[in-house]
Amino acid sequence: AANLLKDYKDIMFVFVGDGPEKPMLMNLKEKYGLNNVMFLPVQPKKNMPGIVASFDCALVPLKKLDLFKGALPSKMFETMASNVPIILSVEGEAKELVENAKSGICVEPENAKEISRAVLKLYNNADLREEYGKNGRKCIEENFDREKITKKFENILKQYT
Repeated sequence: AANLLKDYKDIMFVFVGDGPEKPMLMNLKEKYGLNNVMFLPVQPKKNMPGIVASFDCALVPLKKLDLFKGALPSKMFETMASNVPIILSVEGEAKELVENAKSGICVEPENAKEISRAVLKLYNNADLREEYGKNGRKCIEENFDREKITKKFENILKQYT
């Protein structure tokens, strides 16, 4: 997707941290001369909310494997909690959550053209970015707040004691 959008000088793809795909991604950056790709080193967990909040959107990709259909990537929750719209490239439960929350755009996994179109859609529509960001934050506050979850769990336990 970065290669397809390399002519847009103010669109950057920022990768934070390490992972098994990092060497391959760094090689692709060099191979295609992608000035719109940046790699940041591993960051302390406490720095991540500020880093994520600085993004106009966040791409949460996983490979197209049945294994990931039940996955809910933690990056997705960090992004939604930070008022940042998501471009989700995952099938299954994560896709359902993003669609139901109206917190981003879901695309087919491993499809660079669809990812590029989603990036451009958000790039060209600040109102949509804001709407998706707010919807994501609301979803996290209403459904994934630890205090609220604890309270619900306590109430359930009280019913059975």
